[in-house]
Amino acid sequence: MVVIRPDMTDAEVLLRINNAIRRQRNYGRRTVTPPGRSTWRKIIWCNDSVDWYQSYYSRRGPASLDADEIAVYGISKKRLESLLGGLVTLPLYYGSFEARQAGKLDFTGIELPPAVRSIRYADVQVDPQLDSALTRKHSES
Repeated sequence: MVVIRPDMTDAEVLLRINNAIRRQRNYGRRTVTPPGRSTWRKIIWCNDSVDWYQSYYSRRGPASLDADEIAVYGISKKRLESLLGGLVTLPLYYGSFEARQAGKLDFTGIELPPAVRSIRYADVQVDPQLDSALTRKHSES
């Protein structure tokens, strides 16, 4: 969960959220708990539009987030909405079908689930672009 203080500048807020986005390199769900009783907001990555959007509600208490979701605590809906254009691309996007379609497939720095890692070594015909990306990823390990 990204915690924003009221005295932070927009640049500081963007830096903090972007650092959390850059760390999001694992697939799967995770649970986050806000530090207080106030509401928090969720931003969600969309592979299709290659952009972040805000869920338009606030929640209290712990939350289960998917790999393409970031929880932000201590920021208004209006302020967060104004900063979405300054957020970096979710690293997991580069391993997506949409990235493949756009010619940007790259598994560098992404923690691949065992089932995906096994594709490279399975006795099946693998898409050349996927095979190249998996080979680069495997050689980094």
